Amino acid sequence: TDSPDLPAELLDAARAALQDADAVLGPSADGGFYLIGLRSCPEGLLAGLPWSSDETFDRTRERMLERGLRLEVLPTWFDIDLPEDLAALQGRLDRGEVVAPATARALSRLTPREPRITVVMPALDEERRVGPALRALVGAGGWHEVILVDGGSRDRTVERARTVPGVRVVASPRGRARQMNRGAQAATGDVLLFLHVDVALPEDARARVAAPLADPAVVAGAFRTWTVADQRASWLAPLLHLGDLRSRYSGLPYGDQAVFVRAGTFRQIGGFPDQPLMEDLELARRLRRVGRIRIVPARVRVSGRRFLARPLYYFLLVNFMPLFYALGVPATRLARLYGDPR
Repeated sequence: TDSPDLPAELLDAARAALQDADAVLGPSADGGFYLIGLRSCPEGLLAGLPWSSDETFDRTRERMLERGLRLEVLPTWFDIDLPEDLAALQGRLDRGEVVAPATARALSRLTPREPRITVVMPALDEERRVGPALRALVGAGGWHEVILVDGGSRDRTVERARTVPGVRVVASPRGRARQMNRGAQAATGDVLLFLHVDVALPEDARARVAAPLADPAVVAGAFRTWTVADQRASWLAPLLHLGDLRSRYSGLPYGDQAVFVRAGTFRQIGGFPDQPLMEDLELARRLRRVGRIRIVPARVRVSGRRFLARPLYYFLLVNFMPLFYALGVPATRLARLYGDPR
């Protein structure tokens, strides 16, 4: 069968249904069917039907009803027809939804030993930072692809991003969650790494991402942060580093930590929620429901630019925002307090 780990309960249900019904069909998620059962097959019943189509199940059901057959329909399952179905199957195997050891071994031989990592970078009006950030990223090498998602910049962000070889630039409606979801839609890698323009990865970032994902129970991960102030505000460093403690001890990573996630898992949970703030915390909550999140023992370098204008205000607000959100304060209200998160 091309339906790995098809539950025995569905086969039992099909057999039981044929005690009274003339036919039984099990629809697959792609519009076909994974099972067909008949007490007898009338001549020409299946002739001329569209196969390998998203209409296969509907047309087959219509044909059976036209012939006057009493039909029982089973719950939906999935099957494997296209290469992208293998990625979905790998996600089910990783999450333990499907237990098929032989299939898992076969897939491991078909797929690369190292994950293909897509870096998704959202940007808005970042002409000063985007070029150096992308050149450093591409220069490190080893990425499957780098995608810059522009949210409608009014400066030369897009122009400067396009000067960096190896970078794909895609457009998106404004909003960090929307931009990152758009980048994920365009991505073809096995792993998605979401990186802000003002965050720099360590030199061994690719290996740091791949290592925890060798454990099938791990669905996502993130780095620790090390927030730095420029020379004009070096006195801020101790305050900024207090904020970095959260990245070490919180089990729910936030955006500055360069969150990475299996692409299949990301799509399975619906990606980032469409909200103006706390989208990273909400994503982490959803991820934790389906698997483990690993904080790797390496640091990303984060710009302290958002703290420069109102240091104490942002320190208190940013570090207590997760608590406010957990207590039920709407993300829209938090966004008004926070200002422009880029």
